[in-house]
Amino acid sequence: MTTQGVQQFPRGLAQPAQGFRFAVDSLLLAAWAGQALRPGMRVLDLGCGSGVIGLGLLLLTERATLLGVDVDADMLACARENARRLSLEERVEVVAVDVRHARTMLPAAGFGLVVCNPPWRAPGTGRLAHPGRVAARSFVDGATLADFLALAAYALPARGRCCLVHRADALAEVITACRAAGLEPKRLRCVHARPDRPARLFLLEARKQAGQELAIEPPLVLYEDAPGVLPGGRAPFSAQALALCPWLACNPGRTVMS
Repeated sequence: MTTQGVQQFPRGLAQPAQGFRFAVDSLLLAAWAGQALRPGMRVLDLGCGSGVIGLGLLLLTERATLLGVDVDADMLACARENARRLSLEERVEVVAVDVRHARTMLPAAGFGLVVCNPPWRAPGTGRLAHPGRVAARSFVDGATLADFLALAAYALPARGRCCLVHRADALAEVITACRAAGLEPKRLRCVHARPDRPARLFLLEARKQAGQELAIEPPLVLYEDAPGVLPGGRAPFSAQALALCPWLACNPGRTVMS
């Protein structure tokens, strides 16, 4: 991919023709986790899909490396192709493995940062979708949120950071699961479509073996309250959303997240 292509990230990335395709949540997580990134860090992306989160992180520093794991061969093929398109293949490795069985393939405490956009729902809940999207959004293969967090804790040293995105109504569940895995929530930001709407997502940073002090940051409002935009229509991203995640500018009008 040309320099212009890198600047236009995430445009031009390979994704499966059918099934799960990355969305605003993945881009927000990449930008959010970038605040925890340090030069030379080794990054682990659990359930990496087509690679957008981890690759976005590598674009923020020339010295980080990435290992992505996923069970979906089609997704991993896209991740490899995307690393090639971004000229990042020498800094990227992707592996087909179930998170429940990945410890034998990963070094304990071998990563400074873990990112994950884990499945959000139990099988049979939420809207019906293509099987690939169901697999990405639901724990259909038996792996649970606890499995993702347990592997994250295994892969991190003391005070290593895990950053994730999840649906807002699962906040209590996620905090409980983090603490059970030995990951203490340290930084939280809720994501709203508009100022008068309930949060739909949250971004969370947890650290291994850290003290119980959670910083709750100001809410992130995604869309401008533009005159004339009808419910379900298209609205521009807000200045604060673009300040956190400039990659959103590649698609300046999005269907409003209700």
